[in-house]
Amino acid sequence: MGCNWALVREVAKDPKRECDWAAVGVAVGLASAALYFLAGYFLLPLLLPSGRGYLLPVARLCLLLIPLDISSQVLLAVEHGRMRWRRYNLLRFSFFSCYLVLIGFLGVTRRVQVRWFVLAFLTSHLFTVLLRIWILRKSLGAGNLRFGGCRHLLRAGVPYFGATISNLVSLQLDTILVVSLLSTEAAGIYVVAGPWPTGNLPSARPWGSLHLPFFRRKKTQGARRKLLLKHFANPHCFPTAQGWFLLASFHSSSCRFLDSISRGPSALPWF
Repeated sequence: MGCNWALVREVAKDPKRECDWAAVGVAVGLASAALYFLAGYFLLPLLLPSGRGYLLPVARLCLLLIPLDISSQVLLAVEHGRMRWRRYNLLRFSFFSCYLVLIGFLGVTRRVQVRWFVLAFLTSHLFTVLLRIWILRKSLGAGNLRFGGCRHLLRAGVPYFGATISNLVSLQLDTILVVSLLSTEAAGIYVVAGPWPTGNLPSARPWGSLHLPFFRRKKTQGARRKLLLKHFANPHCFPTAQGWFLLASFHSSSCRFLDSISRGPSALPWF
């Protein structure tokens, strides 16, 4: 609901109230997560394609991602607002490192069922949430939870809500259509190949999120305009050049990969 971005703004604006905003953010996050979890639990049977009813138990298990991810994002927003970049990057890295280790373990033990990968994914998120709670335990314990703060955070998150929803829909719409219309095998190949065209975007995305606290601390419109021009215009030249470099470097291998897909999975080298 955009509350994590609103929380970044409020913590950056008033760092002395970090404890209060941390408690408010967790309370709002858990309340909204419970609402979304219940809605998803009862809507999933209606949303799954008619021939994919066997996926309902695994899909409902995946709903645990909602409270885990919301709690994780809210706790990370506190570090983001305080601009503690070393801890911020360490906490973000903790999820991927744990997930990679668990995927490696599944590969070694040859547990290839989907439910094991879902459990590995959820376990990694749970590890990340517990780590962030432990790091912020003093702030959460000392925070003063007030209903007015919860209402303010929800109201401040509304402007971000539309952008968040549209971004999620644009990122997931193609996957929803592929899963609904194509076979499971084709959907798997699509999900693996999908990130290739946007492989250069991660180098550009951090600029917007990392500079939000700096933007919030600027007092005048002129200073904010100068920050936008300085930090958002020039950095996008690098990802564009990077994209062209990747396209030139992997053009031949990409063509061979797509040709292999067209001839069937048995033509792919790792089969």
